Amino acid sequence: MIEGMIIDNKREMNKTLTLSADAFLKMKRLRLLRVFCRLNCCDLTYLSNELRLLDWTGCPLRSLPSSFQPKYIVILLLPYSNIEQLWTENIPLYKLKVLNLEGSKNLIKAPDFTTAPNLEILVLEGCTRLIYVHPSVGVLTRLKLLNLRGCKSLRSFPTKIGMESLEKLILSDCSKLQSFPEIDGKMECLLRLYLDGTSIQQLPSSIGNLSNLLLLNLEDCRNLVSLPGSIGR
Repeated sequence: MIEGMIIDNKREMNKTLTLSADAFLKMKRLRLLRVFCRLNCCDLTYLSNELRLLDWTGCPLRSLPSSFQPKYIVILLLPYSNIEQLWTENIPLYKLKVLNLEGSKNLIKAPDFTTAPNLEILVLEGCTRLIYVHPSVGVLTRLKLLNLRGCKSLRSFPTKIGMESLEKLILSDCSKLQSFPEIDGKMECLLRLYLDGTSIQQLPSSIGNLSNLLLLNLEDCRNLVSLPGSIGR
């Protein structure tokens, strides 16, 4: 019995290893997908719309397939990808909770998050060509972590943020970022705010609304002239 199971497992492994891109067309109910190839997967143009998790480090695609309508996706992990733009148009992502595009150096702009209102973790660290973050990120009421560390081309950030669940905001080494948004509401969950290495010139008085802030990192903020009196009240 054990011998038979081992043989069956080997056969299954061999079958998996020899899957062609076309084979995915038959996987209509695929829920979890981890892709480990980087260079020879450009012909993978079909992804199941039933996916709950897609984990593809080093994805060579410039954008996800237009036929991919992942309305059930919960976790989307595409670190160190070749992605320039996730989608060319907005698609419903109401179940999406985690989006990681860390190190995707060709990413030009972050998508419109209007159709992803339940996002909890957004990681864009090291996206060095990213210039623009859509204003919709500022109203993600369930977002807990926003990491934009090392986005050295980032110039545009929402002028107003009201992310009431946000616990950590990282803008470290966004060296071209010159302004910090107005705080709309209390944002009482925000505990750590990293602005070190930015070109921010002044902070709004509304930053005093961050009543539970434990850490404010302003190291190497050379253009910052003064701090508003509302800090520390």
